[in-house]
Amino acid sequence: MQMHVAILREDGTLVCECDLADVSQEGARLRLSPKPGHPSPSIDPKFVLSLSRRGNLFRQCELVWQRQDEIGLRFIGREKFLPNA
Repeated sequence: MQMHVAILREDGTLVCECDLADVSQEGARLRLSPKPGHPSPSIDPKFVLSLSRRGNLFRQCELVWQRQDEIGLRFIGREKFLPNA
């Protein structure tokens, strides 16, 4: 099962939407969904993952790797994150 999620900057602005491909307690692998004809977005070293379409479930993350249209991330802490936007 794939889940549609969004990558946000730490200020709450949208970077891109993507699909959650794999997830564990420690981190996840995401498939980015760049617009046709556009390069994959540049992901900041630290960012926020929105796990809910309603925008009420977030996890702070750290970029571990990025290859073409996929990234690997590590979850940072377990506290709930509320963006400043």
